[in-house]
Amino acid sequence: MCTLIIVAGCAQTHDHRGHMIEPEDLARVHVKKDDKETVRTVLGSPTFIDSFAKNQWIYAYQHTTRRSFMHPDTVQFQAIRLTFAKNGTLSRIDKEMRTTIPGVTPTPVSTKTSGHRSTFIQQLFGNFGKYRHNK
Repeated sequence: MCTLIIVAGCAQTHDHRGHMIEPEDLARVHVKKDDKETVRTVLGSPTFIDSFAKNQWIYAYQHTTRRSFMHPDTVQFQAIRLTFAKNGTLSRIDKEMRTTIPGVTPTPVSTKTSGHRSTFIQQLFGNFGKYRHNK
């Protein structure tokens, strides 16, 4: 029984995130012909719309595998950026396919703030009496 639990713990898991665009679906979308509504009908809603360039839609997909407690391995990564002209028609399609994703290392530097330090007791009991229910 113990062996069965250990072997089950080592099983490989697959994780699919995002929206995978099939090549045949992407082939149904045409530059300088289709508008945003047509693209949304064919490909579905984008994963996200660029905050700074509202005329760019991004469809992102990532497939990873993981064995027990190991770091996940990227099997496939797909990013498709669709750019629309000001009149709303599709003007450009950019595709990127990878099997590796460059890592991002956070900086160890911290930003000093002008806040204050609270003791554990102040944090624990500090909110009692702050909020009252008015009838």
